Amino acid sequence: MNELVGEKHDVLDDGFVRLIDYFGSDEAIAQAARVSYSKGTKTVQDDANLVRYLMRHEHFSPFSMCQVKLHARMPLFINVQWLRHDRFHWNLMSARYSVMPKEKWLGDTEWRMPSSTNKQAGDALLDTTTQIEADTIQSTAYSLSERYYQELLELNVCREQARSVLAFGQYTEGFVTANLGDWLLFLRQRMDPHAQKEIQVYANVIYDILYELFPVTMQAFIDYQYKSVSFSRLEMNVVRDLLSKNINIFDLTPSERVKLLEEHGLDSKRERVEFFKKIK
Repeated sequence: MNELVGEKHDVLDDGFVRLIDYFGSDEAIAQAARVSYSKGTKTVQDDANLVRYLMRHEHFSPFSMCQVKLHARMPLFINVQWLRHDRFHWNLMSARYSVMPKEKWLGDTEWRMPSSTNKQAGDALLDTTTQIEADTIQSTAYSLSERYYQELLELNVCREQARSVLAFGQYTEGFVTANLGDWLLFLRQRMDPHAQKEIQVYANVIYDILYELFPVTMQAFIDYQYKSVSFSRLEMNVVRDLLSKNINIFDLTPSERVKLLEEHGLDSKRERVEFFKKIK
């Protein structure tokens, strides 16, 4: 058995991710792309170049030849986000048949303030006093939730109804299987800085596991997907204009920048901000 199988990676305060099983390799991806059954007809370097080509041009179907099964333990609010990736196959702990564990996710004095630009969380943390107050509120809510859950069970209420009082920070766990191509799509979204921080932690751990299994593929993923930047047609027109005129857009005044971008169709402030983030 591969030494990586069964190794548990701790996540958050009581979660984890553990590799259960997998099949496939970087070489298998290259062979699938060639529709070849003859092992060894190409060199390792040929395989690596082909895998990188596939990633660069977003030909994802050969990556689906590989499968990875994980055992993951996470809070319900993370599991709900994860379930949105509907190509994954789950077998979760059932609160209909099992008494749910008492462990629940703790904010641990890292409560974040809302973003000033969207409805997500920002990077700024609450002040120390408010952090402690938030911890107390969370702990109290969890205690009441667990108390009422146990009381409903003691009243002989069935588990599938008693679970209705459980907190959203309640931990659950299960096995999840997906092909490598779908894992890459998951990582592209959930490793993104705009994703919720708690699910980013899971995604980063999963990336590390996959890198051990498919090093060429995961390096190509970082180079051509996760760390890459794509430009729209309008943005490319701006870049061409700047290059042809040998202009550094950051040498322009703010009003000159806006005028230039508007001339190329970047009329919304958000689109202009996104463009500047890309070229920086």
